[in-house]
Amino acid sequence: MRNIYLILGVAVFVILLIFIIFGLNRPVTTTNNSKPVIMSDFADTNADVIYTTEGIINGDELHRIIKITVDKNSRMVEVISGYQGTIIKSESFTNNSSAFKAFLASLQAEGFIAKRSKPGSTNSLGQCPLGTKYYFDSTGITGAPGDLWITSCSAKIGTFAGSLNSVQQLFQLQIPDYNNIVSGVNLK
Repeated sequence: MRNIYLILGVAVFVILLIFIIFGLNRPVTTTNNSKPVIMSDFADTNADVIYTTEGIINGDELHRIIKITVDKNSRMVEVISGYQGTIIKSESFTNNSSAFKAFLASLQAEGFIAKRSKPGSTNSLGQCPLGTKYYFDSTGITGAPGDLWITSCSAKIGTFAGSLNSVQQLFQLQIPDYNNIVSGVNLK
């Protein structure tokens, strides 16, 4: 009889442990209303989506940021120097509503607006000073959370709950010859 109680106790403990582990890091898409956000519905509006990669915390003259902004009319990459945002290189390409709609739908599928329900920290300032920070933002997409971020130091730090690698790749693929444009940019 004791063995049965022991086995049942261990089974209940394992089940509770599984619920705790998987329940804490579940991504949640937050909205300001009861309807779910459908990003592709905003392809014909003045909406844009922004992906920013920020390098380590170092001297102002060494600090670099790469920012990609996409909207229905254009796709732009900027290389930014310093903490005050001096643009040192910029390339722009045309876009159209159909391409933007496909891009928005793909971003949503990869969790671009997925917000962590219980982030380790909600403020990126000072987080992962010797690593890279990634920011995800949009304007004009009603109900989408803004200013999501994550770091290279830990996937548990930050508010972004989507697929970093997929979202990063989708943005980089929007820029023809992206690797040559940003070659020589030292984020470390």
